[in-house]
Amino acid sequence: MLHTGWFNRLLRCLPEATCAIALAATSAGALAQDDNESEGPDRFEGHAVVRAEIKTIRDLRTMFAVSPDCWSESEGLGSLDFRIPPDRMAALQKSGVPMRF
Repeated sequence: MLHTGWFNRLLRCLPEATCAIALAATSAGALAQDDNESEGPDRFEGHAVVRAEIKTIRDLRTMFAVSPDCWSESEGLGSLDFRIPPDRMAALQKSGVPMRF
């Protein structure tokens, strides 16, 4: 296939343009990561991790409403670990979901 001059120039520039785009994206990601690191680690003073005995779907939904995150490998029925912020501890105790600290 015979290509015109502009098409040949485009084909020669593509590898260089791809490298430039990849370098720019990597640099932007590195800069964004540096900004996040300057904030420091998340702090969890006063938070507790509880092991809840999830027996029903209602128990599971209640725990997801009370806890910002589940710390167990999987989610479902059984023993699961949840992080509880101090301001939600009363809600957890009122929920009736069996748990231990």
